[in-house]
Amino acid sequence: MRFQRKFRCDFCASTESKPYLKTTKVSWYGKDRFELHSCVNCNLVMAFPRPDRDALYKDFFEGADSAQRTITRKLSRPNVLAVHEKAVERAEGFFKEANDGRRPKVIFDMGFGAGTLMEAARLKEMEAEGNEINLAGVHRMQDLGFNAHHGFTRDLSLEPERFDMVFNFDYLEHSYEPFQDLKTCNALLKGNGILYLKTLYLDCPDHLLKGPNYQLLGQGHFSYFWPRTLLCMFQSAGFEILELRMTGLIYIIAKKVGPPLPKISLNFLDHRYAMVEEKTPLEVHH
Repeated sequence: MRFQRKFRCDFCASTESKPYLKTTKVSWYGKDRFELHSCVNCNLVMAFPRPDRDALYKDFFEGADSAQRTITRKLSRPNVLAVHEKAVERAEGFFKEANDGRRPKVIFDMGFGAGTLMEAARLKEMEAEGNEINLAGVHRMQDLGFNAHHGFTRDLSLEPERFDMVFNFDYLEHSYEPFQDLKTCNALLKGNGILYLKTLYLDCPDHLLKGPNYQLLGQGHFSYFWPRTLLCMFQSAGFEILELRMTGLIYIIAKKVGPPLPKISLNFLDHRYAMVEEKTPLEVHH
């Protein structure tokens, strides 16, 4: 398996990094040990060296037995459809608030896995579309009558500004290009469209307690986010943060307010505090 060994930050394009973590306690690929490197400019943390993307996911692309087992495992999660129904309802509430009470009609699920979120959207009488690299998952959703695309999101030809809501759950940590994927989310959304994202974050309770034994370090996860860096990425990709929740994972609901910024922002400032006078004590809760 080929490896990428030269660091290049996907957010700010810097090629300078500093070691964040090197450990033999975490399972990695080949004979390489697990290493995380932090961009010296924007603090995006990425795993390097990392396997060639196409070679790594060959079994998923071809729908091998391991790909089918992954879909079976995802479908066996308790109450998964009910959980995704609540997620669709939550995003719908924010969409209505941003669009004068109008209901969302069309949603896109980026990296839909077993497709249960798309099924939940259909139960809410929404048209659901999505993409997935796991061919077994794609075949399952196509058999159910969904428009399911096979491949990495940025490699597909998708209609721009077609969707009212985009869901990005448990996806960004797997991405080699997380900022580019956020910009793709922007491109897919109509104006005032809603992005609902869930991913891992550094210094979450489990990470603080377990350190290098944190269960989300290791194989399959290539991008790691400090909350402020992730918020800067959202802002730079043309989004306004509407809700931020941090538990074991980070949940962000954001509204598309325009195209990505011509120059990335490394200073996240919530728009609600932008006009506060300097003499007023500034208390921002992120």
